[in-house]
Amino acid sequence: MKNISQIILVFTAITALVISSILFVMMTLYIQPSFYMLGLNMAIIAISFLYIVHFIHKSLGDTVSDKNGTSYAVYCIMTVLAGILIFFSLFFGDLYNLRDQKKFEASNFKELQSKELGIIKDLGKQNDVYIRYGNKNTSWANTRLVIPNSSGASLYIMNGYCALNYTDESITGMKKNLVKNISESDLQAQKIDVAKIAIMAHELAHCLDIKRDFATFNLDKIENEKSPIIGNQAIAPKLRKNIVDMETYLDASGTLDSTLWKETFADLYAIGYLYVHHPVIADQVTHNLDTYRAKQKKNAEDPEHGTSCWLKLAQQSKKPTHTTQLIEWADKIRASKSCHINLDV
Repeated sequence: MKNISQIILVFTAITALVISSILFVMMTLYIQPSFYMLGLNMAIIAISFLYIVHFIHKSLGDTVSDKNGTSYAVYCIMTVLAGILIFFSLFFGDLYNLRDQKKFEASNFKELQSKELGIIKDLGKQNDVYIRYGNKNTSWANTRLVIPNSSGASLYIMNGYCALNYTDESITGMKKNLVKNISESDLQAQKIDVAKIAIMAHELAHCLDIKRDFATFNLDKIENEKSPIIGNQAIAPKLRKNIVDMETYLDASGTLDSTLWKETFADLYAIGYLYVHHPVIADQVTHNLDTYRAKQKKNAEDPEHGTSCWLKLAQQSKKPTHTTQLIEWADKIRASKSCHINLDV
């Protein structure tokens, strides 16, 4: 019976050590912890480790009984090494975190000089909006950590401007999908990173779509002094009748239907940009994006990005010939009665 209890205790100690170590790393990396929880985790780690060491010592019995012997010396050395490794592994996440931030800063600085970002900022200016590219403090966590609403590319509507977050390293999968079946020579002939400009244009489109609804971007259109909401372009049509103020606008904006409505505009604007400036590869990129979105919807991974129906309409439609036509072109296809939005059921 004693042996059974020892077996249970040692496996409990191993489990507690592993789980507490993982929780400690999570609390120091992703969650603002309380000192109580951190202290409790450290105590469990220490007690579990000491019990495991004690169990090993008892199990070895006579092998380590001679404190002057080689076996005992090896046992002590391995115990100390294990303790040191466990201690440093707890803080490895912080070290990796700092390393990734440094790497992000270098990539971010390079991106600031990129041709693609320059184009996006110019497009913003053409549409009377300033595009602010994120830095380590504003963008790193949103593009590199696995947290709610994080993404390799995203955009936030700010007070009179739009903030763009982007990092290549977190979005390589989508980039590869967008340029499938396009020859290397055709890609190089564009003299630009086609996938990157398409993704950035998608994010810019969110800004151009949503900014039409906010007074901070359209001070000359204010009718109700008590509300900064002046439109409902970025809201799914069936939800617009309920919008009377900021609260109801934000509630409607956060629904799956309105999210798909906004993602549809963004995808259409992005491929529209390609049709204007990179027509040779635009059809294939649109087809690739259609396939990518359809797969996401089918696997229920990301239904609010299920824009395939509208992408097919875009391929069949008359294409835009200038960037000034992109918003109207995307609006027209998005409003088509051939495709339906019905995610919020």
